[in-house]
Amino acid sequence: MDTEKVQGAVADAVGQVGKAARDVLDEASVKVSGKSRELREKARQLYADTSMLMRERTADSPFAALGVAALAGFLIGVIWGGARNDSTVANAPSGYRRPRRRRY
Repeated sequence: MDTEKVQGAVADAVGQVGKAARDVLDEASVKVSGKSRELREKARQLYADTSMLMRERTADSPFAALGVAALAGFLIGVIWGGARNDSTVANAPSGYRRPRRRRY
């Protein structure tokens, strides 16, 4: 009988600990959910403000916006294309060069 009482007490304790853990996790998830909604709304507002500002600036000086876009495209092309045109092979002995591609 003592073992049954001990098993029952252990089962009750496990049940109470599990309930307490669920309660804590539920409360934490509610807090996280609320914080994520708040941050999402802030991000939406920031996006709306930024897009409105960009529209106004583009309307005020369209050539400046075009120049910035062209410069950004050029820089991206230089960065991206620079890796492709490198004729040396990384981690190769010094002086080693890639074989040239045959063009047919």
